Amino acid sequence: MTEAWQAPVGWPPPSPVVFGRYVYSTMAGEVIAREVATGTTGWTHSLYEMQAIDMFVDDGTLLVVEGGSAMNGPIGVRHDLTTGE
Repeated sequence: MTEAWQAPVGWPPPSPVVFGRYVYSTMAGEVIAREVATGTTGWTHSLYEMQAIDMFVDDGTLLVVEGGSAMNGPIGVRHDLTTGE
């Protein structure tokens, strides 16, 4: 087995999520979708709170749980798995 590609991820990262043709990770306040086969970036989307706590796929969308402030607590943001919107 050989390494096909590598990419930096944020720290502390939520675990990357693989679904369909993309692997989803976070870095520097963004969610990044990279093609599983090549590592090519498919899309990026800025995080609202700058730090993701967790990510998972639910009902065909990527749910990103972001760290909120002490006043509003964590928030969840859904992203279309194809476009990131």
